[in-house]
Amino acid sequence: MARKVFISLLGASIYKECIYTKENFQSQPVRFIQEATLDMLLQQSEWQSSDAAYILLTQAAEKNNWHDNGHEREQYEGLCTRLKKMSLPFEVHTIENLPTGNNEDEIWKIFETLYAQIQEDDILYFDITHCFRYMPMIVLALINYSKFLKNTVVANISYGNWEARNIETSEAPIMDLLPISTLLDWNYAAGQFIDSGNATNMMYLCNAVVMPIMRDSAKRNEETREVGNFVKKLNELVSDFNTCRGFNIIDSKNLNFLLNSFEKMNVDLIPPFKPLFKRIIEPLNGFSTKNNAQNMIHAARWCFNNKMYQQAVTLLEEGIITIICERHRLNSFDKEERKLVSDAIYYRGKTSDSAMISPASYSNPATMTAVKDIFNDKEFLTDEFVTKYTLLQDTRNNYNHAGMNKNKWSSKALIEKIEGSLLFFENLLSGEIGTYIRKEQECNAINESEPTVLVNLSNHPYSVWSEEQKSAAAIYGNVVDIQFPMVDEAGDETYIKSLADEYMQKIAHYGDKYNVTVHLMGEFSLSYSVLHRLQKAGYKCIVSTTKRIVEMLDDGSKKVSFKFCKFREYER
Repeated sequence: MARKVFISLLGASIYKECIYTKENFQSQPVRFIQEATLDMLLQQSEWQSSDAAYILLTQAAEKNNWHDNGHEREQYEGLCTRLKKMSLPFEVHTIENLPTGNNEDEIWKIFETLYAQIQEDDILYFDITHCFRYMPMIVLALINYSKFLKNTVVANISYGNWEARNIETSEAPIMDLLPISTLLDWNYAAGQFIDSGNATNMMYLCNAVVMPIMRDSAKRNEETREVGNFVKKLNELVSDFNTCRGFNIIDSKNLNFLLNSFEKMNVDLIPPFKPLFKRIIEPLNGFSTKNNAQNMIHAARWCFNNKMYQQAVTLLEEGIITIICERHRLNSFDKEERKLVSDAIYYRGKTSDSAMISPASYSNPATMTAVKDIFNDKEFLTDEFVTKYTLLQDTRNNYNHAGMNKNKWSSKALIEKIEGSLLFFENLLSGEIGTYIRKEQECNAINESEPTVLVNLSNHPYSVWSEEQKSAAAIYGNVVDIQFPMVDEAGDETYIKSLADEYMQKIAHYGDKYNVTVHLMGEFSLSYSVLHRLQKAGYKCIVSTTKRIVEMLDDGSKKVSFKFCKFREYER
């Protein structure tokens, strides 16, 4: 069991009686702050015989105040006698002949003497009322030193402010200086996060400092709640970056929650917290708080700046593919449709003639059309883009395969190539071409003069529809794609309900302004839940019907395709 340890320096001056107070605690009239502080600590928690107190004594302090009647001008019981009368449950140790710290050697001796008393996992309680002027610095240094080397915890740093006493009542406050040490801990943790993106220490501090307050209903308040929320969402956001969770990075829910928590903070826990947290979120200012694929590029930059190079190169390449998917209204959640982007870039690296793309590679004409659309996007897929993207692919492969190929790049060269790719694509997306990137997955610009809209909630974006289907859809107005989500096969009914509510809100965004028809096709349970909500709200919902066409090939195999027939309304 961890040992509780009280450490205090005894002074040599004549001390007057005083009543020390802190919140609900009030001491008896005492001369020595150590009496009052120990009395307060014993009331706050249980101390055992294995715990200890250390009283630091210079020669003058031992003579004048440790023993009885040490002062000629005024006679009173010394601290030794007073502590014995308290019948403390633990042993009181003295550290005698402590130097006064008149030079650096003496100061270091004080530090080493204090450190020698501390054991592994000790819980430390400091009283610095009668310390030398430099002693608070020694204590703060000792705190951090012992935390690192002996895994200690600091539970209390107190100061009896006799000078601030009420003359009439002779009451003086015991000041709690622990928040200063705590602020240093948060400052270190914040610095570690800013320098390396590591939020581990911030989570530790949140659990050690904020969570106990949250469990105490008397101390719990909105400020501490928001500090806890802030750190929790920061850790989740960093975990998304660390593990390259593209969907989470794009939808930016954790970022939104993080920024909202910061705005709500009016930190009473430690007043300097908010500027510290503001510094933490500054690198996140470039991110979009709306669903935006470019967040993956920002995340790649954040990872690179924090020396997370593998995550940076992964997020950069996958981010570029996602942006092109959205630019050409492909399903960025679909592995096969993402591959179409890579195919188009590959072909562009070989030829400038789309006729050279092999039709045999694509059984579906719509798929072939999508590849050619990307291939012919010369405004985006310039020769330089293709060259840079190919290098990005090579760099990522080199990193992921530990450099075990013919490109024996040094670590410096690898990092330089990642940075070069990052700079190129950042500059590309910050220029005019960036204006083409949709800010939300709900693609297709809407003609404001057209009062009707067809919301396409399916896995088949408008860009891959046949001409027949596009022509049939024209009567419903502009087509707006909302990607049908991937549904977790392990999700329960509550999960489906929550997902249905979310997509109902997405559609209602258009329903507030336009006459909306919804083209709904996807996983059955979610489709049913969304349909139920839409029809209840008065929306017309339709489904595509297709004819299955089977063609026998010369080699005896079958080629199956589907031909659009009509839109059919769901029965109400």
